[in-house]
Amino acid sequence: MDKRINRLFIEIQSGKEEKFDELYELTNKYVYFLAYRILGDKMLAEDVMHDVFISLIKNIKSYNATGNAIGYVSTITKNIALNKIKKEGRAINCDFAEEANSSMIKTADEPIPFIFDVAKRVLSIEEYELVVLNVISGYKQSEIANIKGEPVSTINYKIKKALEKIRKEYEEEEV
Repeated sequence: MDKRINRLFIEIQSGKEEKFDELYELTNKYVYFLAYRILGDKMLAEDVMHDVFISLIKNIKSYNATGNAIGYVSTITKNIALNKIKKEGRAINCDFAEEANSSMIKTADEPIPFIFDVAKRVLSIEEYELVVLNVISGYKQSEIANIKGEPVSTINYKIKKALEKIRKEYEEEEV
């Protein structure tokens, strides 16, 4: 999938602006959940997602065709989210606690299960990013290994352990 996103960047650079819709469809959930993990606020995450895609439109020419497309998107997302924290002039709660009655995260497209509230609480940023890449964005573990520059077995292990953490925490909350 990273090759597909890279190809879309190249096509958009060459003037095929209609390909931006496809790029958005492939990356919007990843961008949202990464921003949400950093900010801990749904509305701010949506603002960051908007800003990320505006930035991609404005700066598409600066993308290096031999680069890592999802890494490029990830870096832009992280930078904009961190700038949002600075601009807002407020600290984000480190434990990312949500209201007890929060049962859904809503995005513009579809409801996302409560399980991601649990995930952002119990996982490190790296673990969360791996789960989002695999579960939400649909990347295969071998593709994630290429993106991260790690062996597939390491990525498999990290994702498995992250999912176990989520399952354990979710089951404890259900009791």
